[in-house]
Amino acid sequence: MRLAVLLLLFVPLVYTDGWDFGRFSNDQSDMFPCQRSQNNNAYNNFKHRHILAYDFNTSSRHAWAAYLTRQCLCGRAPLQSFLHKNEQNSIVSICNGRGVRDTGNKCISEGSFNVYTVRSSLEGNGECEVHLRTDRSHVIVACEVVENRCVPVHYETQTNRRPPRDGEICRP
Repeated sequence: MRLAVLLLLFVPLVYTDGWDFGRFSNDQSDMFPCQRSQNNNAYNNFKHRHILAYDFNTSSRHAWAAYLTRQCLCGRAPLQSFLHKNEQNSIVSICNGRGVRDTGNKCISEGSFNVYTVRSSLEGNGECEVHLRTDRSHVIVACEVVENRCVPVHYETQTNRRPPRDGEICRP
């Protein structure tokens, strides 16, 4: 009798709260690039966190500390990746014919970019401590539709892996 009651409670919960044909609904294996985003501010967040807002001496740790502090990004994550603002259109184009589907809604760039990888922490004295590395790599971004445009909404990683030549092109 107890088992019957538990089953009556559990079965409707499974169908309404995240179980989808044997997979949890957050499983991204059935996702693909350029689906509508649930966050209308996702692209703006991506730009703020990964596209440099203005020019500065990117080889200077002091300039990076000032930039991260001014943008309220110091220590936001242990490791952060940034791309130059002049590359913004090229980054968007990864989602629009210049990228190859990686997994889920993620696309890998056909070309490589200068990627600034910054490790930062906010010290007790309020100073932003910065360690910097610059590499030329392919990048992987998640692509979603925001305001009727397929745009990057999440920076996944940089990689030396090239996209497969016969891969599915990312496009809306």
